[in-house]
Amino acid sequence: MRPTLDVGHTRTVAADDRIPVLVYDDGSPGGAIAFDRALDVAARIVVAMTPASPNHTRNVAAADHAGTPVHVVVLGAGDDVHDAICRCADESIHLAFVPRPAEHPGRYVRRIVQAAGECQQAGHGVLAVSVVHPDATVTGPVVELDPAHSDSGFAALFAAGLAGTLGRPLHILRLPGDRTNAPVRDPQALDRARRFITDHDVAAFDEDVDGDPIVTARYHADGASSVVLALGGFTVHGRKPTAPSEIPDAVLRTPDGEIAHSLVADAPADIVLVLDAIHLEHGHVARSAAIGAAVGAITVGVLARGAAGLVAAGSGVGVAILAYQAVHHHLDRLDESGTAGGVATQGA
Repeated sequence: MRPTLDVGHTRTVAADDRIPVLVYDDGSPGGAIAFDRALDVAARIVVAMTPASPNHTRNVAAADHAGTPVHVVVLGAGDDVHDAICRCADESIHLAFVPRPAEHPGRYVRRIVQAAGECQQAGHGVLAVSVVHPDATVTGPVVELDPAHSDSGFAALFAAGLAGTLGRPLHILRLPGDRTNAPVRDPQALDRARRFITDHDVAAFDEDVDGDPIVTARYHADGASSVVLALGGFTVHGRKPTAPSEIPDAVLRTPDGEIAHSLVADAPADIVLVLDAIHLEHGHVARSAAIGAAVGAITVGVLARGAAGLVAAGSGVGVAILAYQAVHHHLDRLDESGTAGGVATQGA
């Protein structure tokens, strides 16, 4: 087991720094835990819950005790995490907490990817999804996984903001491989992450690691407070004939997809998936052809007031607000320029 690093208590989130969030309550005990995570940062909560969730009374009481407004949306019979996350676009919400899946983690990740693309189609420029583990430690470092074949830039920025807010060290793992020709899908976001680390004295440690990337990721997730991983930069064509509304399994056969699948399935930490530049095309894979998705992922502590530009941030959670605003600002500029990335193609 990785040793934990106790470097102080999580900072209190001021009322002005809280944001609206969405919680997917699937009726399991994990749905209640995801709700509790959301209470730590929420100005208001939209709960997308399965019909007759046993958590409903308990969640509403907890929100009332915390003084947090709650709006409940009852999902249809058979709806899942995809349908819950799609509500983010309707509610102008950029942060979602979802419970760790009890089974079929691959399908769970694919449904999150599809929902993110559909939110982008609706004009929702950034979406944060945290897959909450019930036994995640709160004393470990924030671990950022840096793959060799590509880099989104957004993952680095979110990881830095999260570490700064939680007062945790940032452990950047550079996974094995040749980075000579690896594209950075958003160099400005990566540059902002580096400046953020320097300007706000984030204790950051870089480490080049060897061996199997999945084994390495799992090893370092044990003891981490959260693991940040980018997943994107590809185009998905076609559809599964047995499930025409879903993106294909090929998404999880990318290097990042395999790591995401493994971590969501088994890692004892909150997994922060940073999805960007995902294009879903053809058939019923998405609601229309050629959807561009630029999706950020953050977890407890990486906050914003909804402002679109960089501003001078105060103490406490201000460091995380600055990081999130940098992402939000850059995505706005991407929307204005109409540019989007895509570095690989996956078929059904």
